Amino acid sequence: MLSDPASAVIRGFGVLNDAYPGHAVAHPIIFVIDAAGIVRHRFSGKHYSQRPDIDLVLKILRAAADGSANKGPRKSLRWPAKPR
Repeated sequence: MLSDPASAVIRGFGVLNDAYPGHAVAHPIIFVIDAAGIVRHRFSGKHYSQRPDIDLVLKILRAAADGSANKGPRKSLRWPAKPR
């Protein structure tokens, strides 16, 4: 749990959701960071209820762990809205 009353961390990562003025609400984000500290993937949704399919997240995590995600630039993935 993170206390971020001024939204400094949310703003620093560029994930502040402007749809909720006056509230420090972040877009739902999952960053996949490799062993070298490089962001290889970013899953992001526009609505707080949007989450990626867990199988897709696990696939990307496995690729980052075995080094196959380390070839080429980082990627940003968006998925279809599937509120849960």
